[in-house]
Amino acid sequence: MLAEFDAAVTQATRQLRADRQSATERIDRSRKALLDTFSTFLERWPNPNLGIDADASYRDFDRLLTDLETSGLHELETEWRDSLLKLSGNDLTGLDSELAAAVREIRDRIDPVNRILAELPFADDNHRLRIDPQESHSTVRARFRKELREVRAFIDQAATDHERERAYHRMAKVVDRIRRTAPDFADLVDVRNHVRISAEKRDLGGRHVAVYDHIGEKSGGESQELVAFIVGAALRYQLGDAGADRPRYAPVFLDEALIKADAHFTGRAIGAWRGLGFQLVIGAPNDKHSAIEPHVDAEYLILKNSQGRSWAKPLVGVPDA
Repeated sequence: MLAEFDAAVTQATRQLRADRQSATERIDRSRKALLDTFSTFLERWPNPNLGIDADASYRDFDRLLTDLETSGLHELETEWRDSLLKLSGNDLTGLDSELAAAVREIRDRIDPVNRILAELPFADDNHRLRIDPQESHSTVRARFRKELREVRAFIDQAATDHERERAYHRMAKVVDRIRRTAPDFADLVDVRNHVRISAEKRDLGGRHVAVYDHIGEKSGGESQELVAFIVGAALRYQLGDAGADRPRYAPVFLDEALIKADAHFTGRAIGAWRGLGFQLVIGAPNDKHSAIEPHVDAEYLILKNSQGRSWAKPLVGVPDA
C-alpha cells in the first residue's frame, strides 16, 4: 500500500508541475498578447495616461473598453465604415454615369452647330461642312469603366468585415487612379480626350465627300476658309448657345486674318463667321486688305502722326466726317 501511495504522490507531483508549467506559459502568452494589444492601441491613439504593462495597466484598459462598449463606439465605427463604402461606391457609379453623359453632351451641343453649318456654303454652293464627333475607344478607359462597375457591385455584395475591407482597398486603388496627380488622370477623366473631332465635307444630298482632320495639304485660301468654319463653330460650341439666333457675345477680333486668300475664299470665310452669328472686326496690313474689302460693311484706315497719336479714318461704307 505504501508503495502505491508513493507512486500516486509522484504521479500527482509530476502532473502538478506540468499543469503549473502550462499555466505559466499561458500567463506569459496572455501577458505578451496584452502587451501587443496595449502597444498597438497606443500607437494608433497615443495617451500619456496609459501604460503597456499587462498587470499595471489592465484595469485602465478594462475601464476604457467598458466606456467604449457603453457608448457603442464600435457600432458607430461599423456604421460609419459601411456608410463610407456605400457613399464612395455611389460616387464611383456616378462617375461612370457622368463620363458617359459628358460624351453625350458633347454630341448634343454640336448638333445645333451642325444645323447652322448646314445652311452655309462650304468650298462652293453645292457643299456643306459638318462637325463629326466620334468617341475614341481606349482599352485602358474601357477597363477602368468596367472596374468602376465591378467595385460598386463588390461593395453591394460585401457582407463581412473581411469582404468590406477588401472592397475598401479595391475602391482606394480606383480612387488613386483618378487623383489629379495620377499619370492616368487626363486620359481617364478628361472627356475631351474621349472624343475625336473631325470635319466632314458633304454634298447637298448629305453624301460624304471628304474628311478634314488636318490642313497640311490645303492652299492658303482653302485653309483659311476651313479654319474660319472650324474656329467659328468651336466658338458657338464653347459659348453653349448654338441653338440661339445670336451668340451671347458676338464681336470677334481677327488680327491679320484672311490675308492669304483671294476674294473668293475670303468671302466664304467671312460669310461663315457671319452665318454663325458673329460680328467681325478684322485687322490687316495696308497692302493686304484688298481681298477683304469687298466683303465688309465699313473700312477704316489707322493713321499715326509724328507725335505718336493715332486715329481711324473711315474709307468704306461710312460717311466722310
